Amino acid sequence: MKTKNIIPILFFLFLQLCIQAKNRSLLTTGTIYLDLSQASVGSGYVDIPVYYESTDFVEALDFALQFDESKLSYNSIVDTVSYIHYLANYSPSDKTLRFTSYDFDGLGYQPGTRILSVRFNVLNPAIVNTDFFSLKGLLNGDPVPMKSIGAINQSHHYVIDTTTGICSDPLFCLPVRAMDTVKNVIGYDFSLNYPKAKVLPTGNITIAGDLINPNYASYASHTDTVNGVIHISVFLNPTAPSNTFFQGIGKLLCVEFSKKPALAPVDTISFTVPSIQESYVNGVEGKFVKVGFYINKKSTYYHSLLKFWSDNSPIAYDSLNPSHYLITKIFGTDSSCVNLYPVNVVYPDLTGHFTYDLINGPFIRINRDILSSTDVQPVINGFDANLGHKVLVDDLSFIPSIYQIIALDVNMDGIVSAGDISQLNQRSVKTLPEFKQAWNYTNSGTSNGQPSKDWLFVDSVLLLKPAYKISTTYPSNDGVGYSKAKVPVVPFCLPVLPPSSDGCPVYNSSSYTGILLGDVNGNYDAIAPDGVIKRLNDAAGKIYLNLNKAVCGHGYTDIPISFSSPEKIVALDFAVQLNPGKLRFDRLIGTASYLTDAMTNYANDDHTLRFTSNSRQVYDDKDVAYIRFATVEKFDPAFLTGMIGYLNGEPVRMEIKGELPTGISSSAISHFIQVYPNPGNTVINVISQEKARIELLDLQGRQVLISVSASGGEITELNTSGIAEGSYLLKVYNDHFVGTERIVIDKTK
Repeated sequence: MKTKNIIPILFFLFLQLCIQAKNRSLLTTGTIYLDLSQASVGSGYVDIPVYYESTDFVEALDFALQFDESKLSYNSIVDTVSYIHYLANYSPSDKTLRFTSYDFDGLGYQPGTRILSVRFNVLNPAIVNTDFFSLKGLLNGDPVPMKSIGAINQSHHYVIDTTTGICSDPLFCLPVRAMDTVKNVIGYDFSLNYPKAKVLPTGNITIAGDLINPNYASYASHTDTVNGVIHISVFLNPTAPSNTFFQGIGKLLCVEFSKKPALAPVDTISFTVPSIQESYVNGVEGKFVKVGFYINKKSTYYHSLLKFWSDNSPIAYDSLNPSHYLITKIFGTDSSCVNLYPVNVVYPDLTGHFTYDLINGPFIRINRDILSSTDVQPVINGFDANLGHKVLVDDLSFIPSIYQIIALDVNMDGIVSAGDISQLNQRSVKTLPEFKQAWNYTNSGTSNGQPSKDWLFVDSVLLLKPAYKISTTYPSNDGVGYSKAKVPVVPFCLPVLPPSSDGCPVYNSSSYTGILLGDVNGNYDAIAPDGVIKRLNDAAGKIYLNLNKAVCGHGYTDIPISFSSPEKIVALDFAVQLNPGKLRFDRLIGTASYLTDAMTNYANDDHTLRFTSNSRQVYDDKDVAYIRFATVEKFDPAFLTGMIGYLNGEPVRMEIKGELPTGISSSAISHFIQVYPNPGNTVINVISQEKARIELLDLQGRQVLISVSASGGEITELNTSGIAEGSYLLKVYNDHFVGTERIVIDKTK
């Protein structure tokens, strides 16, 4: 080609590029239409399609409108095309419906075709296009006119309902409905034309109950597969009483079709009935039927289940009674797990099932967290700490499951350590409002402001990973499976399982298993959804406040804690609610020497004293601990307003045992008991006015001298030569009184 021929071509291409660049800088033009002439009328509602006309490439469409609320109320957006994301909202404050959408496949919107339909509830059927006003439109964010056009065809007495279905469903049913009131009809005859290349009638027809008792009507049909027509006749059968008629408004019947391969995953097909013939006792009458459509679309819905690991019980929620359940929210998100989409948050139902729309993101995040004021002792207590100790010291009498090792790693640092047990004990007695975790706390205990996780969820894909299988050398770490040195850190967001096919996707349903951090033995299954304990295990034993062995002093009462059980007990917990005007918790003054952990805390918000303990050896039948209460008057059991205990994590009854002995006030004690010398060295002499028992206790309530008997009015010598210097508590008691006096052992005397 010669140079003189190339130059004009290059100049022409340059000119076209300049024109395109100029066009891109112009505003998008066009018009959005609300087309009443294409409206589809159903039972009590009308669907009005929205489309647009424009010569520009459009990838976003928005509009706002108001309507005559004496005739219509907003219902929903229906029949949207499959390639858009959208949100719609009706605001009662300004009586405006707003819609926003954008194209997510990059191919743009299709002009001149329905993008969506707005469904309105019909209050008055005399609807005209002037019933819609203040219409405003946007294409690609640029303002464009929006118009309501046409009129709803009121001449159609019947309609084939437009139906939407999922492409993976092999069958669908197409309803035929009476739009106007039917009276005195005794039968129907009509022919339904269908797209024979894409669907085929199954021969199953369901007579609806809107116009007649279905038991009184029968049908006959014949399918002409060559021409794509099914001929249908509906009539009264012999069971129908005399004077039985089709009458009223609503669905007449539903015709079932099967799908052929030619029906695309995203497709819209039409069905027509030229006329329907109504039969009366004195003749027939023909009526027009409005055309109907079946819309085939790809599913974006994912069905799943939440369950608890211990017993597979559902993790449920009741939106009608939200206070009865710990709330569980399922958010859509992306792989970053940061961008949550709270607009379309999903909740499980009463069976733990939920349905999630993947339009909200390919990942889900399940949030189920506990208020910091919640009493978690029923599910997180000393028995969980006991199991944790076994893991720490490689005691193979307890080998944790994957759920239990995750529950033990309460700080989520990937290791089970003594720090986890410390936090578990503190959370049990409400010293900690939440677990301090590696992802949201610094080593110094400073939070980043985000609440800690209480529940984690795993799916079947995670559980198949090697990290979620036990170490082959457990309790040692093989570097692959789990052990105390290597605990998998569960991600907060999980991907939705991929569909079985790309053309017509079917998303495989899965279940998500919930793990409550700190609840190692799975005691959550003993708690009702509202937090109430489902059962008290009387067979497990009881815990006692032993008033008959209490020590009363000036302004305080020391009460020992004991238990009875046929089981071998390695963990004991309890909660006692106090009347704060009468009684105050002072301190824990003594515990059994074999306890590994023992901790108390009094919570002012609920006036409850909580105690947790566990041991590497079995508890004996002696007193487990002494609790000191400060009193402003004589101790009364009525000062304790609620009690519950836990043995090996099982909820049991807690009871008051015996009666409080008659105490001796500090001002009168010298008339009943004489103690000398005080301070003493190797011998302390005691004279009691009555026959009694004498015990010497340290200030923690532990016995340091074997109990001895004292005769009334006689001197009883206590050999204290083997007792270290310091302050002690001398207790003298019988069935009628109890008295205490502080003594000092001083070896220099």
